Parts: sequence; C-alpha cells; structure tokens
Amino acid sequence: MTTLIYCFRDDLRLHDNPALTAACQQADYLLPVHVSPQPQTSRWGFERVSARRRAFRHSALQGLATALLQQGSGLLHASGSLARVLPALASQIGATAIYCEDIATPEEQDELTALRAAALPCTVSGNPPC
Repeated sequence: MTTLIYCFRDDLRLHDNPALTAACQQADYLLPVHVSPQPQTSRWGFERVSARRRAFRHSALQGLATALLQQGSGLLHASGSLARVLPALASQIGATAIYCEDIATPEEQDELTALRAAALPCTVSGNPPC
C-alpha cells in the first residue's frame, strides 16, 4: 500500500492541478496537507504576505477543505517550515514520498531544497522525483 502526502502550497484547487493528479494516480492513500509558514519579512525588508492576501488565502483554504470533504477526504493544517513539518508527518503515517507544486520564487525554492535534504522523495508539479 503506497501512502503519500500532497502538500498544497499556492495552487489550492482540486481540478486542473497536475501535481495533485500525479499524486492521486500514485497513491493508495493520500494525505492532503497545507503548511502555513510563519510570518516572514522578504529579503528586501517588507512583509511577504499582506493582511488582504492572508484573508483571501484563509477563504480559499476553507473552500478547499469543503471540496475535499465533499470528496470524502479532509485537509490537515500544520504550521511551520515544510522541511520540519512534512518529514515528521511522513514518519508518523508511513508516507514514502511528498508531492507538491513547484513555485519559482527564491523563498519557496529554498523550502524545496531543505525538504529534499530531509531525504524524502519529493515530486513537484507532477515531474519525476527530485
């Protein structure tokens, strides 16, 4: 039985989501997770996420959770860094890999680099394991 984690990052849709589709095709059991990052200041000194963006994201996450419930699933919410939260969660549930979307910003690429260093296979945007 293949257990995988799908980490929702920015793409909070069930449909037209290549990384989620790939994860569903590979998993016998798939745990949908969203990891909320700690508030951050960008490299240029401003807050990375505004209050309006946080409110929009909260609303989108509620919609995602509802859509997952309608499909017979749920959404696990966690807080912290991907590299800390996801390997610990994978160990707890026996997940063999993590799927997520690729985001081409420096901070998000740094997150993926740290996640890869945790020695868990990580597939981004439906591409082969990184």
